[in-house]
Amino acid sequence: MSLWGTEADSYVGGSGDTVRLDAQGITDVVVGGTATITYRVDSDGGIYRIQAHGGSTKLYDWVLPNAQAANYEVRWVTQGNDPNTTPAASGTWIACTSDRDWVNTSTNADDTDTFTLELRHVGGPTLASVTITLNAFGSP
Repeated sequence: MSLWGTEADSYVGGSGDTVRLDAQGITDVVVGGTATITYRVDSDGGIYRIQAHGGSTKLYDWVLPNAQAANYEVRWVTQGNDPNTTPAASGTWIACTSDRDWVNTSTNADDTDTFTLELRHVGGPTLASVTITLNAFGSP
């Protein structure tokens, strides 16, 4: 099994590649506007945080080598409030051949969405499962 980093909740090795998936709590705060936070599982093998007013930040590589991303699928399972935008219905496995975004937006209140994110080889068993929390704090 191949491992890297020190903060990952889940490490999985196999087929000559290494997978990392970390639990995340990410936030966007906008006073006098709309807060938008996006969590992205990117087809380039990276995990990104995208804030409406803070730009895009690559948090880490979820698969090494990155070219192996197309061999994986992700799914999300709601734990409460659903994100405003999701790449598929809760519980549906989707290919990592495209960027997959979960988005939370708020203008009038504090809004928190929490879901479980799972990762697997295409058609295989779940390799990793973590909790993702998206906090959007916007005000008019």
